[in-house]
Amino acid sequence: GELEGREDPATQLEGVIDLINGEIYRLAPRWDAAEEEFGAAGETSNPADLLRWIVSGPGAPDPRDPETEIDDAALGRWAELCHERGWRCDLELRAGAGQDEIMRQVAQCGGTVPIEVDGRLSVAIDDVQPAAVQLFTPKNSWGFRGQRRYAAATHALRLQFNNAEKDFVRDEMLVFYPGFNEGNADGGKIVTRPLLGKTDPLEVRESGLRIIAEDIIRVEDYSWRCDWENLACGLFSRVAVAHFVIAVGRRAARVTARDNDGGAIVGVTLDETVTQTAGDTYGLAVRRLTDEGFVIDTHALANLENGKGRVVEFVEPLAEDAIQVGDLVSFGDLGIETLDASVRGITRASALEAEISAAPYDPGLY
Repeated sequence: GELEGREDPATQLEGVIDLINGEIYRLAPRWDAAEEEFGAAGETSNPADLLRWIVSGPGAPDPRDPETEIDDAALGRWAELCHERGWRCDLELRAGAGQDEIMRQVAQCGGTVPIEVDGRLSVAIDDVQPAAVQLFTPKNSWGFRGQRRYAAATHALRLQFNNAEKDFVRDEMLVFYPGFNEGNADGGKIVTRPLLGKTDPLEVRESGLRIIAEDIIRVEDYSWRCDWENLACGLFSRVAVAHFVIAVGRRAARVTARDNDGGAIVGVTLDETVTQTAGDTYGLAVRRLTDEGFVIDTHALANLENGKGRVVEFVEPLAEDAIQVGDLVSFGDLGIETLDASVRGITRASALEAEISAAPYDPGLY
């Protein structure tokens, strides 16, 4: 960028320009929700507008073609979400920052991560997911690991940011964990954390509360390996998990036969033996394939009180298309047949295999 100024050095600057302060606004094509396209350039702090401008604008080392190398539809949806949530990016850039690092920081201001989809720049949005898109069990995964983090007690976060309400000077804000305040927080248990690109005190506080919520809720981490079935999910996808390591789901199996009664499914036979105990209640999570992808449904089971067996019966008959031979299922105590998790990382390997890392999914975080 260039800065041009006209001053009388003899009378106003005493012959030397020592320091210049000013507010700089980015001019970039902005998302037009009505037209569903990026339109004319204007002042913007929307992270989606800025990310697109970074890779396609005049300052890009190798500008991308928006028509073929950028997923404008995905960035447009993200732009609307940023507008709805009040997410802004007022990033202070220093010399030496590479394009990839700047892209990561801008995307983080809007709760996303830049990704490539079919050779085009897109984003993975860490937001509410309406339903699980895949089911992972010992039947279609291996090497499952789970760990629980016992972090040192933290009383508050000291968030550092450039405060727009104070002419963008460096400022700090304390955001307290539940049960703590200025009167009882131990100064030695306050963690300092810079928030890059955030200048609105209200947004800074909301970001701090989100960090605290994640620290409290996501105390467990999971990972597992799987084959091509990893292709059904992506970064931040909501998935259902059942595994004995975390005591969720008693037995994974596949359907080998259906018991039809007048066109309705009243029960199924599994390829694994399950145990039913008198007085307990059980359920069956079923992964079925639809035109839109996998859908995971849960159905209550009638307790046959027959000890061990491979036949289970439903409390309410199911529709003909609700379950098919070959479907993957998880048998377990009613309500804990599966656990919803959020995919936090996917490491691709050869032969379409991948290692997936995940953490508990909780809509309250969003």
